[in-house]
Order: sequence, then C-alpha cells, then structure tokens
Amino acid sequence: MLFHAVTVDLTDHSLPISAARTHTRDTLAEHWYPDHALIDDAIAVASELTANAFKHALPPVFLSLNIFSESLVVALTDSLPRHPVYWDRHSDSESESGRGLLIVKKLSRTQGCEMRHKRKTVWAQLNTSGIASLKTGHYITDLRTART
Repeated sequence: MLFHAVTVDLTDHSLPISAARTHTRDTLAEHWYPDHALIDDAIAVASELTANAFKHALPPVFLSLNIFSESLVVALTDSLPRHPVYWDRHSDSESESGRGLLIVKKLSRTQGCEMRHKRKTVWAQLNTSGIASLKTGHYITDLRTART
C-alpha cells in the first residue's frame, strides 16, 4: 500500500543533481524515522538517475519518490522514449562515467524502465522492510491521484 508519493520537476533547476539529493533527503527525513543507510542509498540512486536523465534524455525531467510500507521506489521520468543503456565498464576501471545504472542496480532490490505517452520512467525499488518506520498512518491507495 502506498504511504506517500512526491514528484518534483527538476527541469529548470540550475543544479538538478543537487536538487534531487536535497529533495530525496528531505522527503525521506520527513516521512520516515531516519535510517541513514536507506537515505544514503536513495540519494545515490536519485543522483545517478538524475545525472543520466540530464546527460542522455530530453526535458522535462521529473523525480518521484513513492514510499510504500515496505519499499521505496525512486523514479525518473523524461521525454526520451528510449530504453537506457547498461554499460559494463570492468575493462575500463579508470573511466569517470558509464557506471550509473550499475550503481543503481547494486543498491536496489529491483529496477526497470517503463514507456508511456512518449515518456520513459526509469525506476529502482529499495527494500525498507525492517529498516525504517513510518511516521504517520496516512496512506494513498491510488498512485494516479498522488502524482502531480
């Protein structure tokens, strides 16, 4: 069951990765008892997805945090309806880029990509069961009404 959903438009931010980090940290601190490992993982996932969207995709770019009772879904939606490319950079360990989605894969329980209405959403689900406690009992039952 969905507990809380927050979406922010990162398109016009001068520092979108920083905005994604701040938004993720503040949202999770507001709605979960602080669990620094979970928050750190979520910030890393949001940062990587945001960096990829601004490097490889088209605006507008939206970051969504969907907090469920036992999981957190971090999602980035952009206007480039093409699946992301996963790079295997083992042969080039000196490269400073190309590992973002591998980091997301390592930090998440599952991840994926959905295409809808000429937009792409890349998402990652992090397990929160037994890690953090919900602060309130307010639940959203329909994700479509929760999105802005």
